[in-house]
Amino acid sequence: MFKTQVSTYEGGWLNDQQHGEGTEIIGETSKYTGDYMFGKKEGNGRYEWEDGSWYEGQFVESKFHGEGKYYFAESERMYEGDFVNGVFEGQGNLKYKDGREYNGAFKNGQKHGNGSMKFPNGNHYSGNWRDDMQHGMGVLINAKEGNKRQGEWKNGKRVTWLGQPTKVIVQK
Repeated sequence: MFKTQVSTYEGGWLNDQQHGEGTEIIGETSKYTGDYMFGKKEGNGRYEWEDGSWYEGQFVESKFHGEGKYYFAESERMYEGDFVNGVFEGQGNLKYKDGREYNGAFKNGQKHGNGSMKFPNGNHYSGNWRDDMQHGMGVLINAKEGNKRQGEWKNGKRVTWLGQPTKVIVQK
């Protein structure tokens, strides 16, 4: 059985295409409000989904592209930063429901490059990431012990410490 999704649009038109500011209701529950250019989402806008998730920011060729914010209702995560062709790409900040917060580089929707993660227990990792995991050289601040150590991580697991821990003052 073939089922089509009905959408309605109210806003500007040019040459029988959406153009200018407008609002589109997609199906019964998704909604886009923002700029259009020759039938495509182009410029600034806000897209809302049935589950409460939303994206607000720049669009190019109907994709998230440029600076924006994306709220994931199911996991209660919030990403704010750069998008390329609909995915996290470049610099951004990702906050998690449990209190974790990552600030740094993203590639193809994953933590990748230099970045730092704050953990709910006060610990802090700063260093290299690959495919959403700590990978390469990094520094871990242990809030409970009040020290920091440099180490090497592979695929999210620390493989070795380098040097001795040094004392730090951990702010809460």
